[in-house]
Amino acid sequence: MNCNKETAVCQLEDIPVENNQPFPVQNESSQLSFYYFGDPMCSWCWGASEALSVLEKLCAQFNFDFNVITGGLRAGGGDVWNENFRHFLKKEWEHISAKTGKKFSYQLLERTFFEYDTEPACRAVNAAREFLDKSEVYSFFKSVQHKFYVLSEDPKEMHFYKSICEEYSIPFNEFARVFNDDHARTETITQFTLCRKWGVQSFPAVCFEYKDKLYPFFSGYISPENVISLLQNRVFPLIGRG
Repeated sequence: MNCNKETAVCQLEDIPVENNQPFPVQNESSQLSFYYFGDPMCSWCWGASEALSVLEKLCAQFNFDFNVITGGLRAGGGDVWNENFRHFLKKEWEHISAKTGKKFSYQLLERTFFEYDTEPACRAVNAAREFLDKSEVYSFFKSVQHKFYVLSEDPKEMHFYKSICEEYSIPFNEFARVFNDDHARTETITQFTLCRKWGVQSFPAVCFEYKDKLYPFFSGYISPENVISLLQNRVFPLIGRG
């Protein structure tokens, strides 16, 4: 796992960059579409969650499309759960908490073993799409983040999602069926693949699409106030909105 304190991103490794890949417009009635690339188990994504919430609300206000793309930071895991890795995570989380004000629990780091596999958490978000309005998807994403980072529970375990399903009035047994279905696994892998084909190399990252052209919006941590400033200075002039 490679997290950069200077750029405030979690980096994907060995990613081919293909900047010419088209982005589908998710909402034909929208003048502009935003795409958030992240992972519920990406620590900088948790750190930037307030800014992303502000962006989502602004998109609703201005009738911009807001899309969540699960990128698969550490799909399949692979990091050895040893003292060095746990020390790295503790220092990283402490740094992010100090910079962003987001709460972290460190109880997870007391476990003798933990596989830092982010695929199940991403798959849970994609499974939840079957039951939620599009406007609720990022909220579900944040609920997974909170339970992992603040409550130190394991997103790889099915019961992890029971209380979250209750929060969103999702029948847990139905959610479990969708979560374990091949379609959810395929959709999750598809999103991982698209993320890489579109040239996204770190999380969190946000781009926007306007008139079939893709523009970067921000990468790494920014404050909620800076989201508003970016929208006013980078997006509104482009689309002719004062």
